[in-house]
Amino acid sequence: MNKYFDNIKELPSDEIPLNDHETHIINMLFIEDDVKKEETTFIQEIIDPIIVGILFVIFSSPFVNSIISSETTDIVKVVIKTIFVILMFWLIKKIKK
Repeated sequence: MNKYFDNIKELPSDEIPLNDHETHIINMLFIEDDVKKEETTFIQEIIDPIIVGILFVIFSSPFVNSIISSETTDIVKVVIKTIFVILMFWLIKKIKK
């Protein structure tokens, strides 16, 4: 055994079951944190698709089409817009951190 840490089986403990107050404290400390983490994770996960959707609407507008040369083909316009959406999303994610 390593002398820098304790073996978990050798730590002192008792066999007395937890009372209601102790159970409530443990639930409050650990279980509710998991619920908060799930809510936070859901909010964080839903933000990215919303940002991409907003960028898609912005870059699909007729104004952006008028900025891009009218001589380019539709496929080239889609590629240019896709690159812009990717770059803007990456920039927003970098700024948000």
